[in-house]
Amino acid sequence: MRVEGVGWAFVVGITVVIFSALLVNAVPTTEVSVESATVRPGEIFTINVTLSDAPAAGIGAWGFNISFDPSVVQVKDVSNLPSPLNMSSWDNTTGWVKLGGVFFPSPGGDGTYGTITFEAVGASGASTVLHLTVEDLTDGNNKRISYTTTDGHIIIKEEKPDLIVSDVLINPECTHEMFANESNTINATICNIGGDDAGAFGVRFSIAGIPFATKPVSGLNAGECVNVSATTPTTPSIPAGDYTLTVEADITDAVNETNEENNIWSQTVTVYNNGYKGKRYTGGEDIKTVRSYKVNGGVVYSVGDSRYLSGSAPWEEYVANWTSTDFQIPAGARVVEARLYVYYTWDKVGAMPDNVSMEFNGNTVEMDAFYTDRKGFGSWDYPSGMLAYNVTAYIKGKNTAVLRNLNPVAGNPSIYGMLLVVVYENAEEPERMIWINEGCDILYANNNYCVSSKEATAFATFAGTIDIDNVTEAKLITVVPSGDEGDDKNRLYFNNKMWSGIWDGFVGNTQLAINETDVTAALRSTNNFAVFQSNIPEGDTKGDYMVATNAILVVTKAVCILKPFLIDGYVFYANGTACNGPIVSVTNLNTGKTWEAETNATSNYYRLNLTSCVDVNASEVLRFNVSSPDKTQTNTTEYTVTQADIDAGGLSFNIKLRGPPRFEFSDLRVEPTKGVAPLDITVCAQVENNGGSAGEYNATLKIDGEVVDYKTGTLNAGESKRVCFNYTFTEVGTYNVTIDDLPAVEVTVTPPPMITVNITTPPGNTSCTWFLINYTYTGEVVGFNVSTDNITWIPNGMNLSYKFTNLPNRVPTTLYVRATGATGQFAYDSITVTSYLGDINDNGEVDLPDLAILGAAYGTKRGETGFNEKADLNGDDEVGLPDLAMLGAHYGEKYW
Repeated sequence: MRVEGVGWAFVVGITVVIFSALLVNAVPTTEVSVESATVRPGEIFTINVTLSDAPAAGIGAWGFNISFDPSVVQVKDVSNLPSPLNMSSWDNTTGWVKLGGVFFPSPGGDGTYGTITFEAVGASGASTVLHLTVEDLTDGNNKRISYTTTDGHIIIKEEKPDLIVSDVLINPECTHEMFANESNTINATICNIGGDDAGAFGVRFSIAGIPFATKPVSGLNAGECVNVSATTPTTPSIPAGDYTLTVEADITDAVNETNEENNIWSQTVTVYNNGYKGKRYTGGEDIKTVRSYKVNGGVVYSVGDSRYLSGSAPWEEYVANWTSTDFQIPAGARVVEARLYVYYTWDKVGAMPDNVSMEFNGNTVEMDAFYTDRKGFGSWDYPSGMLAYNVTAYIKGKNTAVLRNLNPVAGNPSIYGMLLVVVYENAEEPERMIWINEGCDILYANNNYCVSSKEATAFATFAGTIDIDNVTEAKLITVVPSGDEGDDKNRLYFNNKMWSGIWDGFVGNTQLAINETDVTAALRSTNNFAVFQSNIPEGDTKGDYMVATNAILVVTKAVCILKPFLIDGYVFYANGTACNGPIVSVTNLNTGKTWEAETNATSNYYRLNLTSCVDVNASEVLRFNVSSPDKTQTNTTEYTVTQADIDAGGLSFNIKLRGPPRFEFSDLRVEPTKGVAPLDITVCAQVENNGGSAGEYNATLKIDGEVVDYKTGTLNAGESKRVCFNYTFTEVGTYNVTIDDLPAVEVTVTPPPMITVNITTPPGNTSCTWFLINYTYTGEVVGFNVSTDNITWIPNGMNLSYKFTNLPNRVPTTLYVRATGATGQFAYDSITVTSYLGDINDNGEVDLPDLAILGAAYGTKRGETGFNEKADLNGDDEVGLPDLAMLGAHYGEKYW
């Protein structure tokens, strides 16, 4: 039990003394209440005790007792007692708390009569009544006050977080539509609608059941929301179609939630092709080449009197005319091809191309090609396009085209205008290469439609090879319906060059922007391309609305004029001196023609007279084959003729001859230079071609001056390489080894060490049939027979010679020899030998080659690749540190 403040008995006593003379009369009803609360397990919280409707005389003395279940809550503190003289006490064992006090000298009124701090000690679901008993309540005149009470209630309830995906926005910065073949931003709002904070969790984004992003969230407080964004992949891209888009919060169930079934947002979304982007972003085609020509002639074009026609009202036919002055075709020229283009937009009823027909100069013409594009999403999604007709057979000086509408209703397509393009041939004009590219690609860079300038691009490529050194002009003709804003709202690129705002108005009464651009400076020999672009200028939000349809590239070749073309120069030997009387021939690799140049035995000058346009042209390759009079020095080289050479009437080309190949050998290396027979050696040397031309070398391996092997190979002038031979000496001796004629290296080949044992013939025998040699090593006895081939007879006995190298690595210290006679008797002898441990290669000393052999086998065990039994010096079937230590102990020792 704990008691704080002024004692309860004291307060009651004071009350009696001060107010004993006063009569107790009834007073108006006063309300005393204890608050209620719902709390979490372990939560520390406060409950207020309040008094309201105090009588006019105020409150003089008061005393309250509140009982509770101590297994549910425990009192931690009492505060906010209102009177000057007050007390509080509580008992968490039996479960009560008392509050009381006296107002003196002035009475109290309505308000808080104590704040009790509790701790919820019960489990979730537990509850208790805070039962209020008024033990004393008088007014300022010491009269009893009539009162009512309201008990409080405490309910322990475990609050949990509850995560939901409250909203999902697609591409929130623009259309809220989802687009194919590009990255889309998906923004999900995740909210915690539960009563407790959530810890870390993950959010997964999926489309068509395939996850494409997982984003972490570090935590989310109760009642708060967070935006989580992800982008769809570009590889692989998502094609157009309907898909299920899903966003799921708490994908690993890391958060214990009130409701685990409301974490998923899922909805069917349509993925659109964004027609305002170039077709490389929507899976469509470039402005592709449909015709290409190489003719002496040119190309002309005109819109005639065509005009823009609105389809808001029904129309039955559209007529356009071209007079003879609209085309500047030279007299006598032949029309190679004439193409008529019809451009349209706002096809609300789907009339194109089936509901129209074309008549040209009174002849019905079938459509040759049809191109179309559309916005692809949202409102005002109507097709635009281009119809192409081949009218070559019907072209005249004056021409009329009639486009008939087979279903004239409101909403028919509007016509931008018509364009007639004619390619002609004229022998008096230079040769021209002409590419005609056609297509239809709506371009509109606009932040509100999720289209950047980079995306609002259409491409036109021009295949083939161009002799750019023989080009006088290259021009690009582009047709862009609706593109007219100029400034920097549209751009044309050709290879690495850019033109800004070139489509800045329409031709005549049409809504066709046509531009002719000089692209000569940007022309390449191959891989030429043009780019149409709707561009958003800096500080703006949108570019030009435009439709890319035509790109016509015209490249004019330089006119070749017949005139002399002189090739001359001087020929020099490899050392720089004059080569008089050289032999010079020139071959045109493009035509196959070969000519011999004029030379003189007293001069190193040569000359060759040709004719440009007949014998040689710009960009053709000439091969010069030159040699000295004795043909010991030669040179073959090539030269590409430029237009500048043609204009200059020739070229001067000096030639330096190259000498014969000359091979030099150096850096002879022989390894090893001594060892026990049989001895394998490697012999290497460097060979270098220090001559003036490529050739074949012959490297010879010589032993004591005799060629025993050779190798050949080819080296260019200045090249070198390493040449190596392998050779085995089987006989003991000293040899001189070299490659070619380099100073020889001496190689010494020694016999293997021998163990010799003299043993007396067994009694009664003149010979022995065989010998048995036993040796003891670390307690192990090993026996093996020896062939009689190793026996030399000596007086009163015999001499047994045994190759030491045939003994195991565990070299004995003592050999025990038993000779068996022909009659079965035995003779014995023994010999102590010196250990040759470490001499792995049997060359008579423990040196670096032995260490290299052990190092190569280090770490291996018997049966493994690389294991070398001779390197296993201690015989434990493993080459390791003990073997290395044994070799080190004998390193440097020589045995013979």
